Amino acid sequence: ILSRWLTSSGYFHFARDASGSYDPICLDLGPADYPTKSTPVVKFDHEAVLCDQPPVRQTVVAQSFLDLLESQTWHFEA
Repeated sequence: ILSRWLTSSGYFHFARDASGSYDPICLDLGPADYPTKSTPVVKFDHEAVLCDQPPVRQTVVAQSFLDLLESQTWHFEA
């Protein structure tokens, strides 16, 4: 149910929250059919989706996938 709702709503589910919750983290494809440099990364409350509690609100995790990667990468000095 969750994957079907996300896909039909224009989201690409690729991760879950590191806290162990089942909240999906997705690329918001919006009107595009594929990710771009500015495709936002969003998170949904999985219970709201599964219980069909509109409106299902999204939380922006990062402004883009690249921003997400940069925020999660350790930078070491040589």
